[in-house]
Parts: sequence; C-alpha cells; structure tokens
Amino acid sequence: VSATTDVYVDVDLTTDTGDMILSADTDASGGAEGMFLRFGPTLTSAGNMVLSASSTGVGIDVGTSVTMVAAGVITLNDDLASSGNVSLTGTGGINVNAAFASGGSATLNADSDINVAGDLTASGNLTFGGTGTAMFVDGATIASTGGTMALNEVTALGAITLNAKDGITLNDDFTSNGLTTIDADTNSS
Repeated sequence: VSATTDVYVDVDLTTDTGDMILSADTDASGGAEGMFLRFGPTLTSAGNMVLSASSTGVGIDVGTSVTMVAAGVITLNDDLASSGNVSLTGTGGINVNAAFASGGSATLNADSDINVAGDLTASGNLTFGGTGTAMFVDGATIASTGGTMALNEVTALGAITLNAKDGITLNDDFTSNGLTTIDADTNSS
C-alpha cells in the first residue's frame, strides 16, 4: 500500500505470500500526514514487513496497541508512537530506524539482530527477546518509565543509557563502546 498522504489501518492485515510494505506521504509533503494504525490491529507478513511514514509529519501513530509478526525482517523507517502495547516479532530481525515510544509495554523478539537507531521508550515493561543481538546506535536512551526492562545479548555502538523504574535484567553479554549509564531504580528519591 502506497499513498501520497495518509494510510489508515483499522483491521488486521495478512500477507499469505510475499512482503508487506505500507508507505504514507510518498510525495514527502509532510504536515499532518502519516500512518495511523487504529483499533489494535495485528499485521502479519509471510515475508518482510516495512512501514514508512512522513519523517516531517506524524510518523507511525498507533491509536491503541499493535502486534506485528513477520517471517522476515520488520523495518520501521519513521517515528512510532503508541498509546498502548507494541509487540514486534521478526524472525529475520527488527530494524527501528527512528524514535520508538510505547504508551504501554513493548516487546521486541527476533531470531536475528534487533537494530535500534534512535531512542526507545515504553511506559510499561520493555522486553528484548529472541536469539539475536540488540544493537543500539551511539547515544541511544532505552527506557521503561513505568516497569521493568529485560535484555538478551546487547551491543551498544557508542554511549548508551538504560533506565527502568522497577529493575533491569541482562540475560546475556552486554558490550558497550562508550559511556554506559544504567539506572534500574528511576523511582528512588
């Protein structure tokens, strides 16, 4: 699906074969244009899944919660903001190429690498699972403002900040290539 203005997804979407590619604001006019995932949809792709929206508009706006499942790689090319839970399962990996903010819990699972190129925040619990390595860009802040954080293998490509209100669990190797700040009790005074 490709649109020069908005893309609205109000129902579950599934591809039985091939990739799922959703693109909003393909003419790059910006403004209030973007992608709107409303009413808690589940997006399922037999291949890769790519979501792109205006980098100067609202980005990917999730009205409540969303579940994304792909046999291949899930790629989010623009800011994602959700008022509810976000669950991403990409067998081939996950690429978050902009800011990611979940108003509820966020779960990212992959059997390959999870690449995060911006800040990632969840109001609830934040979980990185699967067998791949979570890789974070230099200067990234990863935060669970109202819950816990659980991470498997992590590589920070530079400085990284991990914040959680109720604890951080590192289940595997943690490699940082810069200043590392970890606050596992952000609600303390």
